[in-house]
Amino acid sequence: MEEQREEGVLRVEDAMRPATDLILETDVVLLRQHPTGWSYIRRQKLEAGIREAKGELPLGSILDHRAVPALRPDLPLDTALCYADRWPLLPVVSRADFRQLEGIISQSDVLKSQSDVLKRYRDFAEA
Repeated sequence: MEEQREEGVLRVEDAMRPATDLILETDVVLLRQHPTGWSYIRRQKLEAGIREAKGELPLGSILDHRAVPALRPDLPLDTALCYADRWPLLPVVSRADFRQLEGIISQSDVLKSQSDVLKRYRDFAEA
């Protein structure tokens, strides 16, 4: 019975994009800051910093957010939904090694997965 309940639970890993697919059509760059964790910067802000000769400053001084929560692949997808409206990209990291990026997830990834599940339920109900 418990196994049947678990089958219907979507996990972060069901919606994340793998780390090998990180060349994205997005304006956000995800960064790992040692030792504090993950952060991001908008591409326009990074390019503006380079143009304005801020290349001499530490990258951390121009980051949009200092701390972005990192998710684990085995967390319920609902957990990602709680964070996805506040951060454009969230890192999905290994439970064994916080520094190992396994993938990324965005709000659109979460919503697409939820939509796929709703479609499956609708198809099941109509059968």
